[in-house]
Amino acid sequence: MISFLKGFLYALRGVAECICSERNMRVHIVISLYVLYFCQYYKFSVTRYALLIAVIAFVMALELMNTAVERACDAITKDKHPFIKLAKDAAAGAVLVGAVASAVIGVLMFW
Repeated sequence: MISFLKGFLYALRGVAECICSERNMRVHIVISLYVLYFCQYYKFSVTRYALLIAVIAFVMALELMNTAVERACDAITKDKHPFIKLAKDAAAGAVLVGAVASAVIGVLMFW
């Protein structure tokens, strides 16, 4: 049971570290807070709120994974290598795709 709870502590520490060290994560959080604030002016169903929360969590999870890939690549080598570059670029691209998709979903929901 203790190791199970430690797992949550490690995960929370990872999220906190990402928030503190990654500007883009802070940008995603601020935008998410604005979106959630403006929801109060719309009569969204529970389903729409659930979709918004899922999309926000999806982008945050992608940002966490991007940070993990970048840190792992940096731990392996500081030298320039085409595979490392591709791994970092692809992880950043995943965040971009998720953020653009969530922005489109947000526009459609608030329109």
